Amino acid sequence: GICNSRRGQEEHTNAAAARSRASSAMAQIHVFLDDDADGVMFRPKGLNLTSCDSRLFDEHNFALDLDAACPASAHASPDSLGHGYFPQGEASTTFEAKLRKDEGGLGLKLFVMPAIICISEVAGVGAVARYNDRAAPSAQIRRNDFLVEVNGEVEADRMALALRSKDPDVKLKVYRAPVMCITLTPSGRHLGLRARALASHSVVYIESIMRGMVADYNAQADFALRIQVNDCVTAINGATSVDRIVEALKDRSLKYLEIMIIRPMLALEQELDL
Repeated sequence: GICNSRRGQEEHTNAAAARSRASSAMAQIHVFLDDDADGVMFRPKGLNLTSCDSRLFDEHNFALDLDAACPASAHASPDSLGHGYFPQGEASTTFEAKLRKDEGGLGLKLFVMPAIICISEVAGVGAVARYNDRAAPSAQIRRNDFLVEVNGEVEADRMALALRSKDPDVKLKVYRAPVMCITLTPSGRHLGLRARALASHSVVYIESIMRGMVADYNAQADFALRIQVNDCVTAINGATSVDRIVEALKDRSLKYLEIMIIRPMLALEQELDL
């Protein structure tokens, strides 16, 4: 019994030390790594395509548990949970773009997850910048657009490989989602979310929804205005940087969360199958 107790204490100490090292390494974004972060099957990737020899690279990767195991707030009244709407009144847009790479590459920074590729940044030089110069405003490639097809490939990992290929000709299908605004009034309640992001990119990716306020809000919200897996958070309470979004999600003292969300085409297709 004493040996087991000591072994348990040592394991707890080692785990705590590992978490402390991870937290120190990423203090600038104020998040905690999951204990099993090294064991996930797919981690978020950054794909920087500003030159022909660009490579897939890892950045500061974090998983954020927002009280995933909390009890459901079953006694919260629907009116107190929040509401959602589409503030800009614009429809989704899908368009194709034909590009030709040169020594400047594509000029894109991408956020790559198993099911989605989201554009985090469009550089001022490169094939995309040249395309944007001649394209109509509605067909210009922008930050937070989604890539849904690259040279005939539709799976995220295959699209990433196609973008890195030496073929100078690239045909993209781009999806632009309407921005959805969801205002929650947590008042100290648990959210029940797991989110992932890369520190220098533009969105926080909702990986899973467990018991908590978000699930309660979803239960009373119109289907199109629910928070869903694969949704991407672009801003909270006016803050657009990933670190500020994460801080807001973790701050239980906030009286409200005004969450701006874009939804990839994959999530829309899943909705139609229900």
